Amino acid sequence: MTGSVEIKRRTRRELLLHDALAFFVLTLVTAALFVMTLFLFRSFTNHRVEEARAWTAKGQQTLNAGDAEDAVKAFRIALTFAPGTPANELLLAQSLAAAGPTHTDEAYNSFLELWEAHPGDGQINLQLARLAARRGDSAAAVRFYRAAIDGRWDENGAVHRREGRLELARFLIAQHNNAAAHEELLVVAGNWPRDEGVQGEVNDLLAKIGASQ
Repeated sequence: MTGSVEIKRRTRRELLLHDALAFFVLTLVTAALFVMTLFLFRSFTNHRVEEARAWTAKGQQTLNAGDAEDAVKAFRIALTFAPGTPANELLLAQSLAAAGPTHTDEAYNSFLELWEAHPGDGQINLQLARLAARRGDSAAAVRFYRAAIDGRWDENGAVHRREGRLELARFLIAQHNNAAAHEELLVVAGNWPRDEGVQGEVNDLLAKIGASQ
């Protein structure tokens, strides 16, 4: 009986040891797989980040060189590697706008999506004004020009607002809305009384209005 009990105890210890060893090995394998998966995920993520940066740089280079069509392609690829990147979405919209009439509607819709997130952004409103004018929607163009003038600019806000108002005045003159253009020009003249360049441009536009009447 004593021998039988001892055998059973030994067998139980061996089973416990076997189970503990198996659990330990399984834990090591699981940890190794986790580390490997994490490494592969980080490598994949880093690769996507690097590709996005490379294509963004290529897009900026081609856009600065005046090749808007290739810039559009580059920024599209950059966004496949980094979807939803605000800077690249803005660059894509700008490239579409610069690519000419064939991309006008797409550029307009792209800027509208950006506008929904940043309705007070001066640059976005200015781009929408120009695109609306290109599409022949004068009411929308005027509305977005005014929003750009009243909007937020990261730097040189006063200058951007002045240039936006002058651009609006030129658009209104082209639309034969001389009374509204005259009002915008008077505002510019009043805000920049000592700037000879600005006063000269205002006077030229006022003379243009007078000549058309």
